[in-house]
Amino acid sequence: MPRSVGSAKTSLGAPIDEVKGMISGSRYKKAAWRRVDTKHWKNEELVLYLIRLKKNKMFLIIDKGGIMFKIILIVILLITYDAYGQEILLKKSVLLRNITAKGQVFSSGKRYFEVRKGTRGESVISETGQTYILKENEHVVDIQGPSILTKSVEANKATLHLYKLDENSSMSAIGVTNIETGGNASFLGGGLVILTDEYELFGRYIRFYSDTLTEIKSIRPFEDSGFQNVEYADNNEVILVLAMSKDKQTKLLLFDKANLTLKKESNLYEKIVPNSVKSFDPGFIVYGRSTVSYIDNQGNLVWSKNLLLPRKEIEVFQERLFLITRAGLICLDATTGAIKWQRTISSFYPHTLISNANELPNIEIRPIVMKAIFEKGSKLALVIGQTKKGSINPTYPIYNSELYVFNNNGDVIFNSHLADKSHVIQLETRQNTFSIIKDAVVEIYENIN
Repeated sequence: MPRSVGSAKTSLGAPIDEVKGMISGSRYKKAAWRRVDTKHWKNEELVLYLIRLKKNKMFLIIDKGGIMFKIILIVILLITYDAYGQEILLKKSVLLRNITAKGQVFSSGKRYFEVRKGTRGESVISETGQTYILKENEHVVDIQGPSILTKSVEANKATLHLYKLDENSSMSAIGVTNIETGGNASFLGGGLVILTDEYELFGRYIRFYSDTLTEIKSIRPFEDSGFQNVEYADNNEVILVLAMSKDKQTKLLLFDKANLTLKKESNLYEKIVPNSVKSFDPGFIVYGRSTVSYIDNQGNLVWSKNLLLPRKEIEVFQERLFLITRAGLICLDATTGAIKWQRTISSFYPHTLISNANELPNIEIRPIVMKAIFEKGSKLALVIGQTKKGSINPTYPIYNSELYVFNNNGDVIFNSHLADKSHVIQLETRQNTFSIIKDAVVEIYENIN
C-alpha cells in the first residue's frame, strides 16, 4: 500500500525536502499528479509521485505496485478529493558533493561546475571532482555553455584563452590570442567574442573574434580621442554597440550578425548614457542615467522613459520588459513602453526586515536574481531576500529568501521558501526547466502546463 512520507531521497542520494508554498491555479475535476523520480532499492523499482490535493497539501507517494495499483490510486483520489492544478513543480533536489558554491556555479550539458578561487589562482571543478587548475595569473572572464573564456596577465602582456568542456567533463584549449593588458572580453551569440581595450575609463578599440579566437574585425568609434564607456549586446540579427566619448556623446554602431558589416552609425542626442543593454528578437533595451530606452533592429530609438532603477535589474523576453524599481516589480510592453502590470514587493513578500546589525549592517529587502523562464508561455522567476546593500557578495549571508514565479498577468503562480539563511543563490534556465543553485544544492523546477 502507498504511504505518505515527509521526505525521501532521489536516485542521486540527495533529500527531497518538503515542497512548500504551491499556489493553486485553475481548478481541475481530476487530481493533479506527476511522476517525479525513480529509485532502485533491494532490486525493486520505487516510483515517486507528488499528489496535490485540496487546500494545497502535498503528499509524496511511493509506489511499489504495477498498473492495477495506479488505477486504484487514481480512482481513490477522484472519489475522495477535489484537487487543484499547478503550473510549476519542484522536480528534484541534488546535492553537488564537490561544489562549495563559494564561486560561480554553471552547467554544461547535464553536469555542474564551479569556478573556485584559491591562494594561487582559479580552478574549474566538476561535480564529480575533476579539477582543472588555471595558470597562477589566469582567471575566468566569461562562460557560455561549454565554452570558457579566460584572461592571463604577465609582465605587462595579456593573453586571452578559449577552452571547451566535452561530454566527459574534459577541458580542452581551443584558441589563444594576445590582447591589450586592460582589455575586457565576453561572449556574443554564436560563439563570437567581443573585446574592448577600455581601461580606467579610456579605450580606443573594439575587436571581434571567431569561435577559435581569430580576429575578424576591429573598429575605433572615436578614432584617437577614444571612449570612456562601451556597452553591447546581440540578438539573432544584429549586434548593437553603444560607445560614449569623454564629452558624454554616445555613438550607436549596428552590425549585421552574419558578416559583421556596419549597418548603421549615428549619434544619440537624447543623452543616453549606457550602463546596461539587454537584447530580444525585435531589438534592445538600454538603461543608463535613470533612463530606459528601446532601440529596434534598424537602430531607431523608438521610445525612452525616465525610470530610476536602484540596481539595473532588467529582464526582457518575448516583448515583455521586467524592471525592479524602488516601487516594486514592473512589466512593460518592450516595443511600446506601455505598462502591463506592476506589483509592490510588500504585496507578495511576507517577511519583515530582520534585526541583525551586528552580523550584517545596512541590510535591506532586495531582489537577488531575476530571469525570464520557459520559452513557451513566458514567465518570470524572481528571488527576493534580505542581504547587505550594494553588490551581492557570497561573503554576506542572504536571509529569508523566497522564490516567486509570475505569469503574463502578474499573478504569482508559484512560491517556495528557499532558505532561512544561505550565501549563494543563482538561477539557470533551460527550455522547460529552471534550476535554483543555493549554496551546494541544486533544485530543478519544471513547467507542467
